[in-house]
Amino acid sequence: EGELRALDASIKKNTALAKKLRALSEDNTAALIDECGKTNQAKYVTEVVTAIAEATLKPSDVPAAVRLCSFLHQRYADFAEALGPALTRSFTTVGKPAGTAEEERAFSRRR
Repeated sequence: EGELRALDASIKKNTALAKKLRALSEDNTAALIDECGKTNQAKYVTEVVTAIAEATLKPSDVPAAVRLCSFLHQRYADFAEALGPALTRSFTTVGKPAGTAEEERAFSRRR
């Protein structure tokens, strides 16, 4: 915990990091892990979890996402607790229409 206090916990840095996490891929994982190592996301764990859960991953990006989640889980005790429900919400809403007639027509055309 003392180590985290020395890291940058500014809202500006953490908001930028959350935005980058939404574009998570195999190519940028090392840079994201490095940036996560330089910032303190203790106050922003839910934002980080939401960004990861909302990331559009290709199958080849999954191992990179696991490495990043492992890093964050080792650093923040409440990360894993927040990740499970966020991923569940993410997976249960994939492919479901949002409710408007236009969206439902678009969804039925994709099937």
